[in-house]
Amino acid sequence: MNTRATRLLSVVLALVLLLGLLPPPLASAAGTSTYKGKSYSTDYTTWRQGNSAWGPTALGDVHTMTQSGCLISSIAILMCSSGAYNPASLNPGSLRDGGSYGVITIKDGHCEFSWKRVPSL
Repeated sequence: MNTRATRLLSVVLALVLLLGLLPPPLASAAGTSTYKGKSYSTDYTTWRQGNSAWGPTALGDVHTMTQSGCLISSIAILMCSSGAYNPASLNPGSLRDGGSYGVITIKDGHCEFSWKRVPSL
């Protein structure tokens, strides 16, 4: 693993550990929402990269969210668990798609994650 990848992994793990120390936000009753016409639970604690709503979404030329979407899924979960984002509108698929979040760029068949474009928690 190169130095940049090691630093990125260290930052992600540090964020996960720090957010784990925070008290959980007041939970609201989970409902459902839709992503690209497919229903999903707004209970972000149940989200998985292979969810049928966003799992088939492409990442690069050969990968899908199901195969390689662990980072995107984890960040979407962290953003919603902070209480700052509504899981009815932000989910791993919408975070991948860009829109107002725009954190994924597909360049030369590779999927790149842009930390600069992640909204602050």
